[in-house]
Amino acid sequence: MIDHSFYITLYSVSVLAALITLSAGILPIVGRMATGARLHFLLGTTAGVLLTTAFMDLVPEAMTGSRATGLTMAIGFLALYAVEWAVGVHGHGEAGPAGNAVADTHFQRHAPHLPLVAFTALGLHRLVDGMTLPAAFGVGQTTGFTAAGAILIHQFPDGFAAAVLLLAGGWPRRRVMGAVGALAVLTPLGTLLGVVLVGVPGWLPHMVALAAVTFIFIGAAELMPELHHGPHKPAVGAGLGLGCLIVYLMHWFGGP
Repeated sequence: MIDHSFYITLYSVSVLAALITLSAGILPIVGRMATGARLHFLLGTTAGVLLTTAFMDLVPEAMTGSRATGLTMAIGFLALYAVEWAVGVHGHGEAGPAGNAVADTHFQRHAPHLPLVAFTALGLHRLVDGMTLPAAFGVGQTTGFTAAGAILIHQFPDGFAAAVLLLAGGWPRRRVMGAVGALAVLTPLGTLLGVVLVGVPGWLPHMVALAAVTFIFIGAAELMPELHHGPHKPAVGAGLGLGCLIVYLMHWFGGP
């Protein structure tokens, strides 16, 4: 029988993860983000974080859980492409909402759906993180705390990436703050769902696969092509390298 300390530990980790996500998301909102090289550097960093997280963490985890997740990723990518084709072609050139320091970017004009796709992808990732905690702690404290450490150190770049992407998509700061808060809450919510679903076999690898493919789609199909059209390619390259390095170092020092 699971004692109360199991749930106390579980939800303490979840709440801490939510606070880290929220704190990281506040930084781009309260800071001054120009529309030039600084923004492109941050977006390049975001692309590096998303792609490296997908390839180093999410894809291997999904494929280890079930070989059928390869089909899940293929279908997910095609579905995202369909959304891109159906919605993305209706880009516009209007100025962004008042109060957004990064309004009128490439992404707002040519990919107005990017904030919604980014929010969905990052939200799914946060939900999956929360869901994995009950299973990990159910195996044992060592496995649980190892998984918790890996999850916690990924909250900061994910929260930061979320705010940068939503701001670049033309959302006003107040709306971005609400979205980041919602993302933060999804980790504890995922933990609650994980407690209920921990005994159901086969569901988690497919959730991880969907998170992976959305990260890859945003980084490779959305961010990088648009950034390559801009005049700040050195800043983009530097940011991409930094984003990859950040995730690699976190994986090296904090991963299982």
